[in-house]
Amino acid sequence: MILSLELMLLGIFTLIYIGIVLLVGIIIISKYFKIKDKTLLYMGIGVIGVAFPWSGVAINFISIVIFDIIPSMEVHFFFHGGMAPAFLFFWLLAIFNLSGIQSKKREKYLIYIGAAAFITEIIYLSLVFYNTDILGILLNEIQIDYAPFSEIYLLTQLIIILISGFWLASKSIKSENDRIHLKGKLLLYGFILFPIASVLEVLVPFIPVIILARILSIVTIFLIYLGLILPEWVFKLKKK
Repeated sequence: MILSLELMLLGIFTLIYIGIVLLVGIIIISKYFKIKDKTLLYMGIGVIGVAFPWSGVAINFISIVIFDIIPSMEVHFFFHGGMAPAFLFFWLLAIFNLSGIQSKKREKYLIYIGAAAFITEIIYLSLVFYNTDILGILLNEIQIDYAPFSEIYLLTQLIIILISGFWLASKSIKSENDRIHLKGKLLLYGFILFPIASVLEVLVPFIPVIILARILSIVTIFLIYLGLILPEWVFKLKKK
C-alpha cells in the first residue's frame, strides 16, 4: 500500500506534532518530581491529552508504513477520543488549582465535572464498540470523515479548553508580577493560535492546509509550554 506524497507529509507532521506534545507533557510532569507540586502533574497529563485526537491518524500512518495494513476503526476511534474526557478532567483540575477558588467550591465543581467526564466517556466507548459509523468513516488510508457526533464531541472539549485557557491567561496578565504577566501573554498567544489551527483543519479539508494547521499547532503547544513553565532563559531574554 503506497501513500501519496501529501498523505506521507501529513502523517510525518502529525507524528512530529504528537511527539512534541508528549515531550512537553513529560517535561511538565518531570517538574512535579522536582518540586512536588501536584498542579504540574495534573497539567502535564492534561497537555499530553491534547495529542490524542490526532493519534488515530498517527496510528493509521504507522500501521500502513510498517505493516501495510489499515487498523480497525475501533482502534482508531479508541485512541482518537476514547480517553479525552479523562485528560480534560486533569486539565481542569490543574486550572482549578491555579484559580484560587475556595477548596469546598473547587471540590464540588470537580465532582460534577468528574461525573460528566465519566458518563461522556462511557457513552463514547459504547459507540466505539457498537457502531463506529456513528463516529465517522474512512476518507482515505489515514484520514477519517468525522460524523456530527464526533465533531460535537471534540468541539465541546475544545471550547472548554479554550475558555479555561483564556481565563488563566487573562488572570495571569493582570498580575503585577513580571514573570506571571509574561506567562499570561504567552498563554494568550497560544490559545489564540489553537482555535485557528483547529478551524483550518476542520473547515478546509485540503491536505496542504491541514499540514499548515499541524505546524501552527506545534507553535501553539510551544507557546503554551512557555506560558506554563517559563524557562529562565525566556524570562531573561524578555528583560533585555
